[in-house]
Amino acid sequence: MRTIIFLMLTILIAKLVSGQRIMYTNDPNNLYNGPENYRYYENVLDNLHPYFEGKDFHSASIIFSGKSYEKIPLKYDLVKDQIITLHPKFPYEVILLKAQVNEFSFNNRKFALLSYKGINPGYYEVLYDKGKFKVLVKYRKKYTQQIFYNDNFVNKIDEFSPEFYLVENNQAHFIKKEKSLYKFSKSIKSFIRQHNLPIEEFPYSALPIVAEYLDSK
Repeated sequence: MRTIIFLMLTILIAKLVSGQRIMYTNDPNNLYNGPENYRYYENVLDNLHPYFEGKDFHSASIIFSGKSYEKIPLKYDLVKDQIITLHPKFPYEVILLKAQVNEFSFNNRKFALLSYKGINPGYYEVLYDKGKFKVLVKYRKKYTQQIFYNDNFVNKIDEFSPEFYLVENNQAHFIKKEKSLYKFSKSIKSFIRQHNLPIEEFPYSALPIVAEYLDSK
């Protein structure tokens, strides 16, 4: 028992020395046991931020270590691909332990921690997941420090265009244009034309229809 306590104290001291606190709790699912979130971005051009859909917290549902939680405050950092919550007892923002996050959703948008051939492991928005095919979206931002702008050094956050993927048999395929879909079925081109699907203009609505069609074949 003394050995276990000593090891926990050693880890805690090491984290405090490195400037990173760990929120040890009695929660068996360790929802709040991640490191404290520190604001790493300052003096950013155009006052931009690294988060998805605003820098404020969203009321979200989350499945963490297989257990469901509702009305949890969450925000999604696109630079670091991390989700952050508020500690319920202490004035800290906590980074949720990524390996234990199964999925989360807010504003009627569902995200999951996924790993397939052809993509890097991480959080992806799930647009369609009803059969053999899945439609995923990846969001990214990049934080660059010390950019010389208007005779001053500032920091910069760039937001990249969403990346759409169609997953089949554990392989993710990047869908950049309509032609990227033709390899999945000989009839897909005529299906797209028949239903007037704007794949490149409105992929959020069009790609799930295509995936559902492919699942029906």
